[in-house]
Amino acid sequence: MSKVRGGFIFKGGSVVGIGHAYLGRAYVPRGWNSWNFKNHESDFTYVEVECKGSESDRRQRVPWMKNLTNSQLEQFSLSSFINKDNWLSNFL
Repeated sequence: MSKVRGGFIFKGGSVVGIGHAYLGRAYVPRGWNSWNFKNHESDFTYVEVECKGSESDRRQRVPWMKNLTNSQLEQFSLSSFINKDNWLSNFL
């Protein structure tokens, strides 16, 4: 997997409300849409981990959604992805 330059991570939260939620360009039930980047799906890293709820069934997701190992997921951790430059210490 190539080096990730940026992105969004939602960890330990809930999305609730009336209607549909579209996070990370998500579309139910396919899960994801590459919008104006067709044929570049191999450059994306769309991952769902331990999601729960009525729309969390991944069997109909797009074929290019990735399933990562625990060690691959580590690159998206607080210390190695979100706070790799220690910028959060300015706010804590």
